[in-house]
Amino acid sequence: HTDMYGRDANDVDVRTGLAGSYYRLGASYFLLGNTPESEKYFRQSLELRTELAKSDSNNTAKQIDLLLSTARCASHDETARMAEDLLPRVANDRGNLYNVCCAYSICAARGAGHERTPQEQAAAKRYTDAAIEALAKAVALGYNDLMALETDPELDEIRTHTGFGPLIERIKENQTVQ
Repeated sequence: HTDMYGRDANDVDVRTGLAGSYYRLGASYFLLGNTPESEKYFRQSLELRTELAKSDSNNTAKQIDLLLSTARCASHDETARMAEDLLPRVANDRGNLYNVCCAYSICAARGAGHERTPQEQAAAKRYTDAAIEALAKAVALGYNDLMALETDPELDEIRTHTGFGPLIERIKENQTVQ
């Protein structure tokens, strides 16, 4: 991949771009129902993003990228801990709050498609509620990308939550007023 650009494979920007490409490939294969390929690319993304985040622990963007890859590959509990640790850093950043919402929503979706145990149901509810809470904070700060909210597959799990619709309506009302 890096030969095309004539750049060093260890260059941080190249590795960041490659990690993002792996994540998008994972997401694409996930949407196509190709679980083995999806998992392969999500894992590759996680490996790179883990290295990148460790090398620059103060870089919020790298930590958010790691959070999203972790949500796809690791335990729900680990992802939730990471999200909780990041929340104070992103409390006033509507875009990053949206990304935290996505991570929680991904966690809530785990196990969908089969009958969930009571523990899995409780975990899915916790993550869905946390996703809606993060999204509500983002909307309160002015997040207003209706297209993303209505089409981003990472939010599929929370669209039926009772708190989701009112947030959409709030954005629409705010856009009408402006």
